[in-house]
Amino acid sequence: MKTITRDQLSNMNLIYSKYSFEYFLESTQKLGFKQFEFYCNIPHFSSVYSSTRDIDTYARMIEKSGLQVSCVTPEQAFSCYNQCAKEEKSRKAGIDYYKAGMYAAAALHSPYFLTGIGAGFYDEPIEDSWNRGFELAEELLKIAEEYHVKIGWEIGCTYVTPLLNGLESSKKVMKRLDSPYSGLTVDTCPVCFEHLTLQDYFDAFGEKVFHIHLNDGIPDGFLTWGDGKQPLEQHLADLSRNDFSGSMTLELGDASYLKKPHESVKRGLDTLYKYLPYTAK
Repeated sequence: MKTITRDQLSNMNLIYSKYSFEYFLESTQKLGFKQFEFYCNIPHFSSVYSSTRDIDTYARMIEKSGLQVSCVTPEQAFSCYNQCAKEEKSRKAGIDYYKAGMYAAAALHSPYFLTGIGAGFYDEPIEDSWNRGFELAEELLKIAEEYHVKIGWEIGCTYVTPLLNGLESSKKVMKRLDSPYSGLTVDTCPVCFEHLTLQDYFDAFGEKVFHIHLNDGIPDGFLTWGDGKQPLEQHLADLSRNDFSGSMTLELGDASYLKKPHESVKRGLDTLYKYLPYTAK
């Protein structure tokens, strides 16, 4: 059984959106992280806004910091780039958007790129949404192979998407998108929201679990550790028993953390460090 270590933890700039990217890098260093997940959206970096600096500038900043990029995640929850868009113009824009994100991942030497299958529409046959989502996903896999970046398809909660939102839909995705470059990003919030465990996902997918979002919640909410009610030790035991050696991002998403992201992440780390390093018995 693998020992789960602090070095596997990854910060994320999502909750630092009211601070500069320089502040985020400094905070990440001070907190002792070795890596971070790069959330691509303004005010930090976006491939579609000219007001942000180009990716080469970010690459130099990150190299100077000594940090590694564990995953690149373009903004997609609130953007106009829905993977299931019906209009041809929107679909082409979506391909261009996610291709730019994968280029950023390659330029930053990130092993993973995170995206989903799309939100779909609740007022149409669900297979129509699935078909459009898969069509775009298959195009993204071709780009992933070209850039040598693996895609971790992220599961969401059922109130976010009718498509990739749990264990059974993950099986559908992994069956259809069968590629060495295709795997899952498993988030503990939708896992617990479905009343399942990380072990259920390892039983079903094994090494295809590429990346983890290790979040507290009640059971969701994307909270810092200690603010929710999730079974942290059980999560760590499941990761250890399955020899998980990948990165685990702390994806804080609650707006109450925006004013003090550094302090909010630190509180979560203080809780995690009571358990880490962790080896399952």
